Amino acid sequence: QHDYENSYEAYLKCRDSGENDDNIVSSTHWLYMIQKRMGNDEAAEQLLEPIQMNATIIENVNYYNLCKFYKGLIPMDSLQMSDEGNPSSDAVKYGLANWYFYNDEKEKSQTVLEEIVNGKSWNSFGYIAAESDLLKYFGY
Repeated sequence: QHDYENSYEAYLKCRDSGENDDNIVSSTHWLYMIQKRMGNDEAAEQLLEPIQMNATIIENVNYYNLCKFYKGLIPMDSLQMSDEGNPSSDAVKYGLANWYFYNDEKEKSQTVLEEIVNGKSWNSFGYIAAESDLLKYFGY
């Protein structure tokens, strides 16, 4: 819904709900993207402080890798994606689409968003968010 202020508050509650590394990386991923969308680059960077190379991740590996990418700990080409249209791949693609979007590479962002909605995971978070972004920012 692009209600970034309320989304930010909701994801802060998520982040504060548990200190395990999986919770930290998943909530940090969304908090970071929200702050970047709102143009708060300094706040976004501060959110990455708890992200370290030695986290114990059980199930949120893609969110963890995206956070490490945002922090500059790993290169973009190390992010794992498949072309099969699965929720994990959509999460990575949506993170990259956002990264392109707020780094003024709107055409690349649109291309990645289109790849997501042309996939099979119509119920993934990445798909739903991509569809919404295409409607709001690219006139679909």
